[in-house]
Amino acid sequence: MKKRLITGISGALFAIACVVFMQAPFILGIPLAFFAATAVHEILHVIGCKNKPIIYISMVFAGAVPLFSDIIAFFKYHRGAEFFNSFSMPVWVPAVIYVFVIMVIMLGNYETVPFEHAAMAIFSTIGVGFGMATLIYLRDLDHLYPGYIQPAQSRAIVLCALYAAWISDAFAYFIGRKFGKHKLAPVISPKKSIEGAVAGLLGNALVTGITWLIASHWFTRYPDTFNGWGIIAIGTVASILGVCGDLSASVIKRNFGKKDYGTFFPGHGGIMDRFDSTLFALPTFYIFITAIISFKAV
Repeated sequence: MKKRLITGISGALFAIACVVFMQAPFILGIPLAFFAATAVHEILHVIGCKNKPIIYISMVFAGAVPLFSDIIAFFKYHRGAEFFNSFSMPVWVPAVIYVFVIMVIMLGNYETVPFEHAAMAIFSTIGVGFGMATLIYLRDLDHLYPGYIQPAQSRAIVLCALYAAWISDAFAYFIGRKFGKHKLAPVISPKKSIEGAVAGLLGNALVTGITWLIASHWFTRYPDTFNGWGIIAIGTVASILGVCGDLSASVIKRNFGKKDYGTFFPGHGGIMDRFDSTLFALPTFYIFITAIISFKAV
């Protein structure tokens, strides 16, 4: 328990520091690239993939997605580079090229590389890479929608998106550990309880509401595009889907007889053990925020 608390507090302080200084060049891109590459390595290790070209190419692609997203955003929004303003490659182009490369490697090594390894490499790399990159997109909402989102609100949205995964998990763990009596998914994740899940949703709503209240009253200059109740509602949906992400990652581990994805975070497991719910929560926030702004802009 002590090790888990120390790791959790250290991770929280690091995340807060990244959010505070997130407008600095690559302060998010570099850590996210490392986390994405390592998470993909953990997944491929769990499933037993031993083909080094697939492993290394998948790690590079997963890490490149958030890193290049940050690089492009830096030159586009902070340097006003005309090249990035006039040129925009569809995100599916490099993704399709990556899929082709993995499939060719599988065909060239069909005796030692089963299809499920290639499929899992593709699925996890694209999911983890673009899931991590969503944090970059959330950070830049004030640049993308300057008339609707202010810089302080972008920071608050990033925090609230992370809360949907991590605050919910913290409340669910501590409350569920003490008061949990009804299993949420006994086969997939025996330690999770319905009481803990409800506590996670309520705790997340409370912290999200307080954060948005502070951002709205002390750090903004004009009325919010989103009120506190709207952000809490989005955070609740993201939190629910975050639990689905957690359970989905647990299914993969259980199918291959593993307890954790790694040991990167003492007491918590690997990077994928900490970011599984985040990969569902971040895109959920981005989808809802951009959809609401697009609707209001019509």
